[in-house]
Amino acid sequence: MSVDLSKFQSAFFEESAEHVATMEEGLLQLEQCADDLDLLNRIFRAAHSIKGNAGMFGFAAVGEFTHKMENILDALRTGQMQADKPLIDLLLEATDGLKGLLEAAQTNADPDEDVVGPLRERLLACTESRAVGPVKGAPSPAHDASPVKREAPDEMRRIRYEIHWVPTPAVFARGIHPGQILRELRDLGELTSSADIDRLPPLERLHAEGRSLPLTCTLITEHPRREVEAVFLFVQDDSELTIEETTSSEPGTRGRGDTEIAASPPRPVATAGMGSTSDGGPKPLGEILLEEGVISPDVLRHALSQQKRLGEILVEQKAATPQQIAQALDKQRKLEQAAQPKKVETASIRVDTEKIDKLINLVGELVITQSMLSDLGARFAMDRLPVLQERISQLERNTREIQERVMAVRMLPIGTAFNRFPRLVRDLAARNSKQIQLLMSGEETELDKTVMESIGDPLTHLVRNSADHGLETPEERRAAGKPEQGTITLNAFHEGGSICIAVTDDGRGLNRDKILAKAIQQGLVNEADKLSDEQVWPLIFRPGFSTADKITDVSGRGVGMDVVKRNIEGLGGTVTITTELGKGTTFTLKLPLTLAIIEGMTVRVGPETYIVPLVSIVESIQPGPSAVKPVAGRGEIVNVRGAYCPVVRLGDVFGVQPDCTDPTRAILVILETEGERAAVMVDELLGQQQVVIKSLEKNFRKVDGMAGATILGDGTVAFILDVRGLLEVARRGEVVAA
Repeated sequence: MSVDLSKFQSAFFEESAEHVATMEEGLLQLEQCADDLDLLNRIFRAAHSIKGNAGMFGFAAVGEFTHKMENILDALRTGQMQADKPLIDLLLEATDGLKGLLEAAQTNADPDEDVVGPLRERLLACTESRAVGPVKGAPSPAHDASPVKREAPDEMRRIRYEIHWVPTPAVFARGIHPGQILRELRDLGELTSSADIDRLPPLERLHAEGRSLPLTCTLITEHPRREVEAVFLFVQDDSELTIEETTSSEPGTRGRGDTEIAASPPRPVATAGMGSTSDGGPKPLGEILLEEGVISPDVLRHALSQQKRLGEILVEQKAATPQQIAQALDKQRKLEQAAQPKKVETASIRVDTEKIDKLINLVGELVITQSMLSDLGARFAMDRLPVLQERISQLERNTREIQERVMAVRMLPIGTAFNRFPRLVRDLAARNSKQIQLLMSGEETELDKTVMESIGDPLTHLVRNSADHGLETPEERRAAGKPEQGTITLNAFHEGGSICIAVTDDGRGLNRDKILAKAIQQGLVNEADKLSDEQVWPLIFRPGFSTADKITDVSGRGVGMDVVKRNIEGLGGTVTITTELGKGTTFTLKLPLTLAIIEGMTVRVGPETYIVPLVSIVESIQPGPSAVKPVAGRGEIVNVRGAYCPVVRLGDVFGVQPDCTDPTRAILVILETEGERAAVMVDELLGQQQVVIKSLEKNFRKVDGMAGATILGDGTVAFILDVRGLLEVARRGEVVAA
């Protein structure tokens, strides 16, 4: 019966994206530590996983392309190539090509051969020519004074591997068939395999136990052990696996390894890579010499094949009988198996976002129900129903805990969004002939997945802008007394109930005079206007606004900064700028942690109730008679400790009759957005509470000045204010009918 793998394809593409990200991140690190074997192994494993999975799902183009990358990575691991900049550039370009192939496979489209074809040829040429020299200390095939003779495949000593493999149910659950593994082994040499019937569980326990048929394989090949282990790389964590290595002088025959008695039990496949032993002990001498490039893998294999095993020596000296050695080896195997720690199953699973969204909606309804019960309990005297109040308090605590835990399911570390920028900055530095270092901090700060997906493009544009226009060339920086290398810093941190992401550069800074001149030229401001810095900097967010002296393929057309502002504000966030000429600029994005539930202040205007997002509230006041002053044709302003704010009559904006029309007798809620403040006039503050946001636009229509609606504890509907939109409506003098 054939297995339908289509339902596993989404998991394949998700995992492949993670593996590609691992490769890209590792290659960037490789520039700083080219001899890090653990890092090389991590990159190699990621490529091997993609190749293995692609083959199982029938994506031949992906598998074939990744195999060519894998050949180069393997040569790096064994010291046959050096990880210099040209080679890393090629591998990074190949990673981009691999992304394109995966995209094409996911959308059932044809890959772009104009891009992939040349990359494929360059990878092949690099592998065949070995154009990049070996690592320092490694013998060069062409120039070594005493080269080691490489035997042709037919002349090489054949190695016999005894492989025992028991795949667990987890292997099959991921759509992997043992036949694929056996085919890969057969590609390496002569393979015979058999099933260990004696270890098969009883029929009545076969399905419940979930084990498959144990397999015993004999492989005769000239390939080194690491290539045999690589076949099992993708399944070794979910399998019982041992590989025992002996030598075989003739293909297809049993060599002396069949009669000699091993001095040690079968060596388990190493999972820590070439840089460490599987048991955490000291590295073998041969492995150290191999890492340092003193010897080649062929020399090491040949030397090891000359060694006699301890059991054979003892039998020859008649110090022990073969039976005694065999019994000792059996005991040694049992002790080793008992000492091996049991595999701890991972506690993480992949969950469909739609399922999480439904769960969050249910939690939202629970919050509403709890609010209704609280309102109901408030209608009864405490001396009559103390138990009800106690239970309601308990429900409130439980609801808050459930809500926090469910919201945490959607939270991801901001480092997920930051991971794209080391590669981006590296490419921009090379393209602009600049020296740029990227510093990142706060990567562990968590943010809602929806918000995370929406900030990628705005952050990318800000980083591009800093690299292209913010930072000077090395010559300009040297002339200004700065280090030739410029710095871009990404920093994520919590501030109140929001998350802030700061993009900072130590470059030119914004030029106030240049911005004003451009704004006057475009008719955005009048020459006579006296603008503060806080009013000048936001001008760069206007559509089409740019002070760049030249247009590049990266930026300079005035397209992008307005999109940054619009996207961030669409998430309920803000963008602020701090800058100093000649010192640098910082763009700070302030974002809500989640878009589903917010903290809000409930206010009343006449018969209507509104929710003001707490993050936008500065304070609330009741002004004195002298604090409010009329402005001819423009309403009123209020003096708040020396600063004047326009008064926005919420009742007038939404066409609601308020109880109080005198600002000096009403309550003014001071709101702030994008550095702009306003005093919103309301009749009463009802209290602070968490509210569940329900979309108006999705269910009815978009209403200017409103972000959504919620259901209060008494069952009434309250509108949630969009502070930025509210001030825009008030500025236009419009009346909004909800």
